[in-house]
Amino acid sequence: MRPTIGLFIASLALLALGVVLTAPMVGCVADGDDDDATRDIPPPEGCSYNSMANVTFALTIHYAGEDYTPDALASLVKSWDPPALYFPFPGKVTEMGVDAETGLQVVTLTEQPPEEEEGPAGDDDDSAGDDDDSAGEEGDPNWVRIVYSLPLGYELPISLGDFLGVHTVIDFTTGSLITGFSFWELMEDGSGRLLFMAEPSEAGLAYEPGELHPAFNSVSLRDRACPNLAALQCAKPYNLSIEFETVVPGDDDDSADAEPPPVPENFELWPTEHRDFMVGDLDLRVVNVWSYGYREIDPECTGYDWSADRMAFFVTRPEFAP
Repeated sequence: MRPTIGLFIASLALLALGVVLTAPMVGCVADGDDDDATRDIPPPEGCSYNSMANVTFALTIHYAGEDYTPDALASLVKSWDPPALYFPFPGKVTEMGVDAETGLQVVTLTEQPPEEEEGPAGDDDDSAGDDDDSAGEEGDPNWVRIVYSLPLGYELPISLGDFLGVHTVIDFTTGSLITGFSFWELMEDGSGRLLFMAEPSEAGLAYEPGELHPAFNSVSLRDRACPNLAALQCAKPYNLSIEFETVVPGDDDDSADAEPPPVPENFELWPTEHRDFMVGDLDLRVVNVWSYGYREIDPECTGYDWSADRMAFFVTRPEFAP
């Protein structure tokens, strides 16, 4: 019996060995296996997104009795050294509606005379000189008028009668025209809270990101190797995305038991996408109007910088967004 049992055990061992040796071979010849094929990684969905209508604006300033139209302002700024205008202006919203000449939207801020302070008892100085100066200011106040357009569904977060600040930029220092404007809620302590900011100049930013920016510490374009959107005569456009990092309001409390400072938000937006975010206790929304570049550029094409990456976006209050 022992030889028979030994032979049986040996047979089982050989059978087990055969299973071990043949099992991997089964896996190697499985139907449908194609290890040599190149993996097809689809491009991000945002690669195919279209652009929105850009923010547009034309600025007219009435200052010291003179009107400075958009063309006059551009010509004047170009003659300066450096050729840039950063113009803050506080005033009351005295006009909101449709511009009769262009059919676009319009808003006008008019400078308000300072509140009359009650003089010391017995002060009844009503000299002609004082009256003349006052009459001149009230009779012809300074004002800023902006004719503008926004993407469909968006509106400025302001109302007729509001007292607020507007800040406009006309900048030729890079050789290209860069413009921008922003509206500010004016606080009692003299500070401002952002209401709206437009960056419509695709060749550069009017407001430099960083510590002093009202919304962003950094704004940068990212190339994620999108396919071409079209084939133009001089080049082929393709979408880029914009990466944003929000600012964190400064905190001077460096004591041992102080709360850790908030962490900035980082996010990526493709054309037409938006993101709501916080700066301190302020709710804001940023909208990517467009972000794109060109490839396969024809060197014979001149008169336009085809090599530059381009973007445009704006920031507003979410409650005034569609």
